Parts: sequence; structure tokens; C-alpha cells
Amino acid sequence: MSTAVMPTRPRVLSLYRKLLQQVKRFPPEVSSTFVEGQTRSSFHEMMRERMRTEFKSNKNADALRTRELLEYGQRESDSLSSILSNQYLKQHPGPPAVKKLHPEGTP
Repeated sequence: MSTAVMPTRPRVLSLYRKLLQQVKRFPPEVSSTFVEGQTRSSFHEMMRERMRTEFKSNKNADALRTRELLEYGQRESDSLSSILSNQYLKQHPGPPAVKKLHPEGTP
């Protein structure tokens, strides 16, 4: 079923699940984050909380606003996908590794 024809509620739930799955894929190194003056236990927790709040606050939005929010959510999902796949790094690799002139332990 194409997204243009798919009823709104399933599209919203599908986007919500997709975003949750993407957040779970972030590496554990992103474990402690300082946001808005509070230290959260993890990036994953902060993002889940933010998504839950945003989705619930827009639960009763009209059709036009819901469509706008779905488009915004899809753009956010696309951004997360490109971050998770290191797309930027693949397009713009850094400089080559610098070869050391002296092996370790020699002057």
C-alpha cells in the first residue's frame, strides 16, 4: 500500500516504531547526555521520552497538521538513517592516516 493511500493512524504508528528502532541502533557510547540542564541516563531514554511527548501532544491534530507532522517525522527518520549509515563520512572521507616517521620508542 502506498503512503499516499495508507490511512493516517497506521502511518503514524509505523513512523513511531521506525523512529524507536533507529534510536535503538545508536551506539552505547552515546550513554550519558547533558540536555536542557539535566543529565539523562542515556541518549536512548532521552529520545524515547521526547518522541513519546511529541506524538502524544499531537494526538488530536487536524488532518493538515497531521500530514505536516508526518512529513517532518519522515525527514527526521531519513536524517537518522543517514547518520546511522555514516553516509556523510562515506561521501566526504577525512584525510588519509598520517604515517609516523619514527616507530614508537625511537627518537
